[in-house]
Amino acid sequence: MTETAASTSRQQLSTGLTLALTAVILLVGFGDGIAYRIRDMAGVASPWLFLFPLLIGALLLYWTSGGRSLQPEYFLGALLCAGFMMIVLMLHLFLHGEVYIVGYLQLTLFVAVLIVVQGVFADAPQWLAGAFPRALAFAHYFLCGYVLLAFASWHLLGSDLSIPNLMVPQAPGLDIGGLIESRPFRPSGFSVEPAWAAMALAASYTGVHCLMPAERDRAFLALAVAAVALQSPTLVLLASVVAVVYTARGRESFARAGIVVLAAVAMVFLMYSARERLVDIFTGLDPSALMRLSSTSVAWHVIEDSFPLGVGYGNFRHFAEYGPEWSNYISLAEAQYYKSDSLFLNYAAELGIWGVALLLFICWNFTRGKHPLPAVFAVMLLALSGTLLMPSVFVMAAIVGLLQRRKCDECSRQVAPWEVQPPGVPLGWRVPSLMSREA
Repeated sequence: MTETAASTSRQQLSTGLTLALTAVILLVGFGDGIAYRIRDMAGVASPWLFLFPLLIGALLLYWTSGGRSLQPEYFLGALLCAGFMMIVLMLHLFLHGEVYIVGYLQLTLFVAVLIVVQGVFADAPQWLAGAFPRALAFAHYFLCGYVLLAFASWHLLGSDLSIPNLMVPQAPGLDIGGLIESRPFRPSGFSVEPAWAAMALAASYTGVHCLMPAERDRAFLALAVAAVALQSPTLVLLASVVAVVYTARGRESFARAGIVVLAAVAMVFLMYSARERLVDIFTGLDPSALMRLSSTSVAWHVIEDSFPLGVGYGNFRHFAEYGPEWSNYISLAEAQYYKSDSLFLNYAAELGIWGVALLLFICWNFTRGKHPLPAVFAVMLLALSGTLLMPSVFVMAAIVGLLQRRKCDECSRQVAPWEVQPPGVPLGWRVPSLMSREA
């Protein structure tokens, strides 16, 4: 085989791997919109009945195809976490007599697989370490583009092309024009709802920023434009953090400074377009803000009566007391799995001290890549989400794993000054060097 043919073959293989990884990332990491609609149509309780087999199947395919074995640190960590969670389950069954066992087992599997995913990418072979960032960049641009497509189709054609709506079309005779005038439209894109779409874009951008520095500017601009379409405070917060970091470094090019300025203009446009909602929030009239505050109070009362043992997984609604004002927010009868809008308080109420420790463990794992953005994502998840967004968290585990791998590679390439071997010195001898560590 000639060198040109071999190069073409390698390029085709790399492209194929990138496309395959992109499909897996979109389905497992960002496919909650598809999974939830399949759940509704199939009449099952959890969308992870469809997503877990895809993820576990991908891991098994990786290992059976010659992938590296899981390091003992991660294997034992997954076993210990799963074992401890089973002990907590037995304790809660003894104390409360009834818990949501299926949901708790799903959470246990999630934590164990999360550790495994991070371990796989922390020791990823070169092809995986190279293909995953490219696949994540493709996924990021796809998600941003899909949000913009749904936004434009609504305002130009009166049709929402978000994935949940495509799979469950609007009822015939729906007054689209009336809906447009009565409430601001927020697309959900590839996700089940706009808030989840915002967290998915935060996760995808974090990966591009950390793993593909050359794509940071374009990915940041795409994120800012998508934030305008979503009218998402979550993405405004993330974009602000990134912009502050860019400015603080003080070594940015004019091109990057221009990107930050364009993003700032997009943020101003976002605030202008959502000015009525902002006024309602600051004056205490916004239903969403009122619901978040009220749910915090509800969850806190449950914690006061149950901490540190908790009320048992799935028992939040049995102990929560929702006031009559909740009829203005949501239908609690239809939202059977709703608890409160605070992930941290939900876990503290149901699982007690173990729930707090579990969330802190996940956040600590996000800091192991020694990069601030995954930690920012973890704080946003705890502060702004009411549930543990498993798809985005899996993506973040893979990102942190690759960051750990890169740190290990950098450490292995660094040579201490006192171990430099000058020319002419016999092997086995080591003499001090005056070279700096950067050399």
